[in-house]
Amino acid sequence: MPLHKVTTLSHLRPGAALRVTVDAREIGVFNVAGQVLAVKNLCPHYGDALHKGKVTDQNCVVCPGHGWHFDLATGACTSGNTQARLRTHKVFVKDGEIFIEV
Repeated sequence: MPLHKVTTLSHLRPGAALRVTVDAREIGVFNVAGQVLAVKNLCPHYGDALHKGKVTDQNCVVCPGHGWHFDLATGACTSGNTQARLRTHKVFVKDGEIFIEV
């Protein structure tokens, strides 16, 4: 799968999130205590933008629409419909630049 440069670490400080579009896919990129993680940005429940949600101490993002929790490392829904899942994307950081595999 190809790598796509999406931003730099200087533009995604710890605790921050942003939305990027790669090959017509909306992806949420999160910096959780220095670890960069990327998932499909749309909640499978009603399509809310997850990059606008709160990140918990358990590395989950809380959907801003209805409060479902998603593990940013695995994509698993940990509250709400636990059968729901987000697609995750591999992230690579090199020389301060963030790349994701799509």
